[in-house]
Amino acid sequence: MNSLSVAYRSGGREVPVVHEVSLETAAGRTLALVGESGSGKSTLAAALLGHLRHGSRVTGGSVTVDGRDVLALPARELRRLRGRTVAMVAQNAGQALTPSMRVGRQIEEAGGDIPVTDLLDQVRLPRPAELARRYPHELSGGQQQRVALAMAIAARPKVLVLDEPTTGLDVVTQRGVLDLIAALRDELGLAAVLVSHDLGVVAHLADEVCVLKSGRVVESAPTRQLFALPRSRTPSGCWRACRGWTTPASLSYGRRVSARSARGPSCPRTLRSPFRPGTSPSTTAAPVPCTGSPSRSGAVRSSPWSASRAAASPLWPGHWRDCVRRPAAP
Repeated sequence: MNSLSVAYRSGGREVPVVHEVSLETAAGRTLALVGESGSGKSTLAAALLGHLRHGSRVTGGSVTVDGRDVLALPARELRRLRGRTVAMVAQNAGQALTPSMRVGRQIEEAGGDIPVTDLLDQVRLPRPAELARRYPHELSGGQQQRVALAMAIAARPKVLVLDEPTTGLDVVTQRGVLDLIAALRDELGLAAVLVSHDLGVVAHLADEVCVLKSGRVVESAPTRQLFALPRSRTPSGCWRACRGWTTPASLSYGRRVSARSARGPSCPRTLRSPFRPGTSPSTTAAPVPCTGSPSRSGAVRSSPWSASRAAASPLWPGHWRDCVRRPAAP
């Protein structure tokens, strides 16, 4: 994904919702997209399948999957791309599955030459022949999610888009589904893109994390690096909002620490609530470049909002942040 920009039609005008976002991931790796609601995560995930909602338009950039520009493909080629090259696991498998059709029939319609029972066995479901004859309502939430995964990998895609894959599942079932996704990714050599609000899921599954705010990537880094030392306000506020003032590095291990040990070198002596009054910035307000203003850590931020990743403020190899200020509302 190179400098992708997307706008929605609203009230007789175009409202930009994604601004020059550049992302990339490789086979066997998982890239997580995190951010508040409305930050553009799902729009970016849908763009990988060449699917944007009615009234939306790509205003710039490109999306390349397996060497092909997704946005330039004709309708027939785009249909072949979905499922065969890029597959998606929806947020709620119970609603994504057709209630009046048996599970086995739905997996068959997903395409591919692999027998249904082999696919169900690959996603670790017991008695696959019997389960294939059931209807979705006869399965538990975890079983429905595994069926959705079986449908996604039926045609052996190269990219797997995961939109909140553990929503509504208890923590034990969540862990099983996440371990299954990681195993399938490694076994099949999939490049995975994870959309999630759950920091524990991100810490467990992702290799790299991109933090989005108002349609822009504000920070990008390897998972452990970002969780250990976030350098922009958006992820820092998320980490501090975690129950028990848990340090970012301990999220995946569930350790609780004191507020004193949670503070970094640039943190105030007393941790304050990360929740601030006000509203999210308007997507229609033009951002103001932040050039040369000192950050809390004393470093100089010199990245204009329209800069590419290479020109954004680098902290160390693989970890960078953008710097955006928006004008105050009149």
